[in-house]
Amino acid sequence: MQSRRWIGSSRQVFAILAIALTFIGIQPASGASASTSHSTRPATQASTKAEYPWKGGGTACAIRLPIHGIITYKLFTTCPPKRVLFIGDSIGLTMGIQMSLNQSNWGTLIDNASLNGCGFITGYSLEVLGQITAMNPRCADAAEYWEKTAHLFRPQAIVIELGWEDSFQHLINGQLTSLNQLSYVQMLEQHIKSLVAGLRAVSSSPIYFLSVPWSNPGTLPNGQPEPAASATSHDDINTVIKAIASSSKNVHFVDISRYITPSGKYATDVDGAVCRGTDGVELYFSAPGAVRYVQTRCGKALQRGVLSIIRKALVPARAHAGF
Repeated sequence: MQSRRWIGSSRQVFAILAIALTFIGIQPASGASASTSHSTRPATQASTKAEYPWKGGGTACAIRLPIHGIITYKLFTTCPPKRVLFIGDSIGLTMGIQMSLNQSNWGTLIDNASLNGCGFITGYSLEVLGQITAMNPRCADAAEYWEKTAHLFRPQAIVIELGWEDSFQHLINGQLTSLNQLSYVQMLEQHIKSLVAGLRAVSSSPIYFLSVPWSNPGTLPNGQPEPAASATSHDDINTVIKAIASSSKNVHFVDISRYITPSGKYATDVDGAVCRGTDGVELYFSAPGAVRYVQTRCGKALQRGVLSIIRKALVPARAHAGF
C-alpha cells in the first residue's frame, strides 16, 4: 500500500539524477544551499513578458541550484531570484516539481523539501484502502528537518502542501480516529500550529498553505470509495487548515482547485491533457523511466497561480510594472 501513495526511494534517487542531467530549463530541487555568482552576459529580452510577467530583462546572473551534493548553476534574468521553500507530502513533492520547471522565467528559486507519505500528524499508522499502513519513518522528524532547511535556505516565502495523509483514519491508542471526531481535529490543529510555530522560530517569511486537492486513490476491498477521498473529508481537512491560516499572522490559504480540479472533483486529465499520476493522488511529472520532466498544462496553471501570488507579495507595488 505504501508504494501506491509514496514516490519510492528509488524514484527519489532517479529524480535527483534527472535534475543533474536536465538542469537546463528544468530544476526541481532538494537541499538547503544556494549561492549567487553574477555574470556580465546580457539576458535575452523577454518576448514572453505576457506569459511570465515577473521575468527580468537585465543582466543575467548565474545561481547555484539548491541540489544537495551536486554543484549546478542556472542563468536567471530576474536577479536575484526569490527563494521559495516548498514543504509537503508526495503531492507536495510532485507539485514542487511542476512549479520548479522553467522557474527562471518566474525569478524564483524553489527548494523542494517535501517528504513522501508525511502529514501534519506523525507517529501513527493509517488505514489506507482498508489496510493498516505504517507511516514513512522519515516523517517522525519531518518538522525538525523542515525547520533546519528553512534556517539554511533562508526562504522569502514558504509554501506548504500537507493534509492528504491526515485525511485518512489514524490508529491512535488502538482506536481508529478520523476527521469526524473532535479529539482528532483538535490534535490536527495542534500539529498544524506547532509546524507554523517551528517555522516562525527560524523564518519571518510569509507562509502559504495550499488546499488539499481532490484525489482518487482507489476503492476499499468491498468496492466502496476510500473515505479519505470523500467530499466530506475534502471539505473538513481544508476547513481546518484554512481556519488556522486565517487566524495566524502572515499565513495565507490558497485554494488551488481552479488549477488542478476545476470541475470540482477528481479527474486524471484537466483541460484535455494529463494532470495526475496513475496512483490517483500525485501530479504527473514524467513517464516511467524518462529522464526529462514534463510540465503539464495544469502544472503550468498551478505555477502561474501560486507564484504570481508570491511574487506580487514580495515586490513593492511601484515595481510591479517593470519587474
